[in-house]
Amino acid sequence: YTTPANTKALFIRCQGAGGGSGGSGTGAGNGANGGNSSFNSVVATGGLGSTGNTNTGAASPSAGAGTASVRITGMPGGRGDGSGTVITIGGIGGGSQLGFMVASVIHATIGLSTSGTAGALYGGGAGGPPGDLASYGAVGGASGGEYFELLINSPAASYTYAVGTGGTGGTIGTGGKAGSAGASGIILVTEYK
Repeated sequence: YTTPANTKALFIRCQGAGGGSGGSGTGAGNGANGGNSSFNSVVATGGLGSTGNTNTGAASPSAGAGTASVRITGMPGGRGDGSGTVITIGGIGGGSQLGFMVASVIHATIGLSTSGTAGALYGGGAGGPPGDLASYGAVGGASGGEYFELLINSPAASYTYAVGTGGTGGTIGTGGKAGSAGASGIILVTEYK
């Protein structure tokens, strides 16, 4: 990032990417963690992917490196409802601050050929796929990415930055469904002159 001439201050809003949801069915793969987003040396960690073929939602990500004015952790993923013998609803994906705390749409379909739900907006975690009443249970959702705000007075001429990509969804297990990807992160820079 190159700071424009005569800029007095920069206000940075930075969102880590959301995690991917795990697949369902025996031998299903785990969802991948979302990528970190960073501005200079301050890092917003990506959301955590959920574990394949389990109904436990992913925990919130840990705090990233560097000092920020504000830090807000991503929301954890929701628990998948059901074990393969009752109603099986995929866990909701955790929301994120720049995703306006909107969680990924819950998958309420039962026993249909549907995968998990993609992460919502910026930095949202993916929702887990639903289960099949006859053979496998629903999968928990992934968590949303961390968010930070940073005010830089008398900014330098340039800064390094990186925008995290959403975690990939877990692979399909035997008779199951695929996980889905988390949403990418984003960085918003406001320049004051």
